[in-house]
Amino acid sequence: MPVAERSDFLSAARECVQRAGFDPDYYFIEDRASDVPYYNYYTAEGVEPKARIYVEDGYARPRIREISEVSEVVRGLQRGYELHRVCFPSEVKEGVYALYHSVAPRPRSAAGNQSSGGD
Repeated sequence: MPVAERSDFLSAARECVQRAGFDPDYYFIEDRASDVPYYNYYTAEGVEPKARIYVEDGYARPRIREISEVSEVVRGLQRGYELHRVCFPSEVKEGVYALYHSVAPRPRSAAGNQSSGGD
């Protein structure tokens, strides 16, 4: 969910929990977890040039480039990820799901129609 929409969704979800008779201070929790997929991964930043990995790129006019400039896989190992979860009573699941799906934009198919698949 885009950061700009998150605050409105969280407020509406807390209200949904409260309307169902639950105290949102105890029954509505935001949780964030983040990590780097691989520790001791390769990075070209902050190391001497002789410690970097270089590859030849191109056929007609080959150039020597640092591997993370060429490889999306290597760049992917350098990025972390974050999970953002909300926890709430199962009794309000349908209401919170409805809020989420009414706030979150739907991906469009190649034909321009809205997707009907679940998230």
